[in-house]
Amino acid sequence: MALHYLTIQDILWINLQITKRTQQFNYARLEEATFYQYGYGQSSSVLTQAGRFLSGFIQKKPFATGNEAAAFVACLTFLKLNGTNVDLSDDIGVTWIERAHRDSVAASQALADAATQDTEHHDDELAADVRDTVIEIMDRFPKTLSLIVRGMHATLA
Repeated sequence: MALHYLTIQDILWINLQITKRTQQFNYARLEEATFYQYGYGQSSSVLTQAGRFLSGFIQKKPFATGNEAAAFVACLTFLKLNGTNVDLSDDIGVTWIERAHRDSVAASQALADAATQDTEHHDDELAADVRDTVIEIMDRFPKTLSLIVRGMHATLA
């Protein structure tokens, strides 16, 4: 099974969509945060890799602003592109990300608790549409993203 990964350009675009403006960023930290998608050795554990990606991205804070929201959207996009949905309501999104951001183990467990296989996903899809997937996720979690971006979350700071 070949996994789909987000590029640095995808992450830049996600942050732009969330914050609605170009942000200053540290390229080395952005690169490292993006590479948290990959597993050590053989990359084949989507939930573990997504957990590392979510918590690692938040810890690296490559952007001047919008890191937590970008990590949330990028993580859910990575999962969706790889045939995993996160069964999560917009009403508890902030609480969920507060739990998940602590470390990669907590993030992986939070993802496992909410993950479901996408029965319509096909591994042989040649070109995953990252932008459509990002927009779908952003449309699904407007309240969560608004609260995260506005800083109305106590423990992510």
